[in-house]
Amino acid sequence: MKHHRIIFICTMCSAVLTGCYEDEAAKFRNQSLTAIPAEKTVFYDDVFKLEVDFQPWFGIQPRYTYASSDPWVATVDESGRVFGQHIGVCTITAATTGELSSVQEGLTATCTVTVASSGNLYPDPYLQFGNPPDSVKAYENREWVYDGPNQQGDHLLRYLSNNEFNASVNYFFNNNGDLFWVDAYVNKTEFTRKTVYAQLYERYDIGIVQGVPFTDNNTVLYMEDREIYVEVNILDDAKSICTSYYK
Repeated sequence: MKHHRIIFICTMCSAVLTGCYEDEAAKFRNQSLTAIPAEKTVFYDDVFKLEVDFQPWFGIQPRYTYASSDPWVATVDESGRVFGQHIGVCTITAATTGELSSVQEGLTATCTVTVASSGNLYPDPYLQFGNPPDSVKAYENREWVYDGPNQQGDHLLRYLSNNEFNASVNYFFNNNGDLFWVDAYVNKTEFTRKTVYAQLYERYDIGIVQGVPFTDNNTVLYMEDREIYVEVNILDDAKSICTSYYK
């Protein structure tokens, strides 16, 4: 009889332990991460810290790795600090490393980061190079002021913004009717100079010309993104700042 009691007690203990193990195993399987914030809007050169909300098994906090879906838009360092780089939208992902046996490897949480424009002197020009004049006309909301040949014989479309900066945009088309060059002008003041640079830094990087990086020398600033090249011409004897776009 005593022997049967021992077997019964052992069986009950085993069932309890199995139940506890299954409960803990379920907790392990159901671990999840939450990114804080889940969405964030920043500007060029802004920095914020991505936090991760996690209720760990056994109370042990894991380590995380971080990655950006598009480092052109935003980058993230190993501590979760996110840096706004250029206008656009990307996803920052935090993931558990699996270095601790009590934490599932590869649990992820994401944050959608939008890098917004801080403001423009003029709306972005149409920059789909290779397209015909009708595409520009469908895009533009500025006042149309000229449609015809320029002195070099190229087809020119000119638009004017009715604002205090007297901003105008010229679109140039080759003999095949393809857009190949865009010039945007604003009146030259110290304010417009700084604002034009700020507007471009949000969209482009300092360019490389024949292996040499060019920076602002008060005359020309070369910039580029992944497809478009930009030159900013600020001549001492000129009344305007000319930003040229080409591919």
